[in-house]
This record gives sequence, C-alpha cells and structure tokens, in this order.
Amino acid sequence: MVIDERLKDIIETIENRGHQCLIVGGAVRNYLLNLKIKDYDLATSASLSEVSELFLHSSLIYRDKCEWALKVDYKGFKCEVSSFRMEKDYVKRIPQTIIATDDFKVDVLRRDFTINALGYSLKDGYLDYIGGLDDLKDKVVRVIGLPSQRFKEDPMRILRGLRLASTLNFTIEQKTLKTIKKMYDQALKTSSDHLAIELKRIISGDNFDYVYDNVKALFLDISNNCFINIKLKDRTVLMDDEVLFVYLIYILKFDDENPIFKYLDINKKTINKMNKDKVLIEMILSEITYQQLVILIIDYGINEVDNIFKILNKLDLLNKDKNHSLAKIKKNGYLKIGDLNIKIEDLSTALSLKEKYAILTCLQKQVILKKVENKPAALKNYLKTLL
Repeated sequence: MVIDERLKDIIETIENRGHQCLIVGGAVRNYLLNLKIKDYDLATSASLSEVSELFLHSSLIYRDKCEWALKVDYKGFKCEVSSFRMEKDYVKRIPQTIIATDDFKVDVLRRDFTINALGYSLKDGYLDYIGGLDDLKDKVVRVIGLPSQRFKEDPMRILRGLRLASTLNFTIEQKTLKTIKKMYDQALKTSSDHLAIELKRIISGDNFDYVYDNVKALFLDISNNCFINIKLKDRTVLMDDEVLFVYLIYILKFDDENPIFKYLDINKKTINKMNKDKVLIEMILSEITYQQLVILIIDYGINEVDNIFKILNKLDLLNKDKNHSLAKIKKNGYLKIGDLNIKIEDLSTALSLKEKYAILTCLQKQVILKKVENKPAALKNYLKTLL
C-alpha cells in the first residue's frame, strides 16, 4: 500500500516498542478496490494505554463505558487504533466481555465480513487469515463465522452486508444471504443512528437492483408495502436528503406520512423546506412555458429555482427544453420592475410602499405573460382594475 508518511510514522512508533501494528478494515479493502479511503483504522498487539503514552494528541473512544479505541492525531493525520481482542456476551450490540490477545489471527474472528478482515503490515504486506482476498477478487460479501450468531450479536451487520453489496457492486454469499432474509427485521428494530445511514447507503448504491431483488420484503416493510424499485441512471445522488425526498414523493409517489421517512430519518428542515417548495416543484414538472418560468423566478428567486432544477436534473426529470429556458433566462435576464413604463411615483400616495411594490410586481408579471403591453396608457388602464 502507498500510505501517508505520517501514518507510516505512527505504525513504526508502535512497532519500535516491540508490538505488531497493522492497517485494517475498510482502508485495506478500498485500497485494493481502487476506491477512495475515507479513514484509517489500525490494530495492534499493544494495549490502548501503551499506545496513548506514545502520542501527545490522543484520546480514548468509548462504547457503553467500554474503552473501544484510541483516536490519534499525529501532525494533523488522524486515525483510530484498537487493540487485538476477542469479544463475547453482546448486549445491545456491545460486547460485555473483551479479552486481549496479541495475535491478529484471533482478532480477525471478531470482525464482521471477510473483506473487512484484511490487514496490511509494513514489513509483511497483506495479511489474510479468513479468505478476504479471494472474496474481494470474486466480489462476494461473506460473514465470518456462523451468520445467525454474528447477526444476533449485532443486527446492524445485516444492513452493513447489504450496503457493501449495494455500494461495491458485490453479491452476497448464499448462507449469508439466506440468514439476512430471515433476520433483517432484527436490524429494523435496532435503536441506532446507523440504521438510517445504512438504509440510505443501500438505496443509493449502484447495485441496489440486486439487493432489492433479493431482499424485497425489507423495503416493503419500511414503506408500508409501497416501495417500487424505479431505476435511476445514478443512484448515488440519493445520498442527498433533498434529492431523496423528491425521489420518494415525486417518483415513488409516497405521501410524507409513509413510515419510510422515519426509517431514513430525513432531516426535518429538509422536509419542511421541500414541502414549502411543493408548488414550485410541481410547476417545474408541469408543461410550463418560458414566461411562466420567469414568473416562478420572480416569486421564488433565481437561487431557489436553480436549486430545484439541479435536484430534478439529478433524477433525470427535466427535458432539454426546460433546461435551455432556464439557461437563457439566466444569460439574458428578464423584465424587471424598473423596466416598466410606469414608476412608483405614479401610484397613489395613499398606498403604502409595500402595496406599491405588490402592484408593480403584478404589472411586471402581466407584461411578461404578454397580457398587458409595456406602455404607459396600457399599464395605467390595467392599474385601474387593481385599485
């Protein structure tokens, strides 16, 4: 692996104290798949207290009062370090018994999937004691150990397995898949922020069709039997809550009371914002004219209209003509209040400034819609109908 020199320094600092230290987990997997590495996890035969003494900027990470890992910040490079261990007696996804070991061969047995149990040593290269390299090559998601037992320990592993298949374009080993079909409801009952995160990642994966075809019941359960898999050119756009909301409401035709919104935990601010834009979205999706699009820009502002266009384009819901119209308006502009052949001073002094601008905006729209000519006499005649 080609790694940052600061990470190399961290590893060598631990190794120089007589301990084994490996890069593990998703970083190794993603490197071998030529994917972006989001963060680095290290595993070592040293205890967390021993590691903390080696680095000035380090802090413990706890899970349910259990010392879980150590966050290390070395010259601006951040990673997490855990000790080789065995885990037993899970309660609410947290092992109550942790037994230290100095053997990575033992440590890998506690990990979830073979493709996540690879190690990388600066001295020895890739370490694979569980068949992870073969499964990476064959693009297979396989549980380490007995699937029913591993999923009972932590039901979120079920969704993690589906997410790996969906995002990495992998298939799921048959015993693992069979157990997922039987036990997925246990994951849906889990009280965890990761539930929504994993479901979003599954739905937005390029290989979602495969996951949906194999575990269709899961998606029916979270949507009150309403979920239909409508294919998209690029599903990754669904990681954006605004895009996901539009997908659910305007493509899958869900009402906003559907339980799927709670499962996906879409931000409430996003829901409120998109509901406020409901008329705008529906107008843009309708057979709207160039002039009507200008009116929407006046009512909602160019930034909001532009944002909705971007969302709808990500879902391939707009045709070239509408995009061309917006581009033309942005380039050439449109008639403003100041362009009217009637001025604010021409209006009755009995009107408030707010009322005057409301009247001028109405005149502006009528001219844009070609219902009134932009001539003083025509504008004044129409003005009489408003007062």
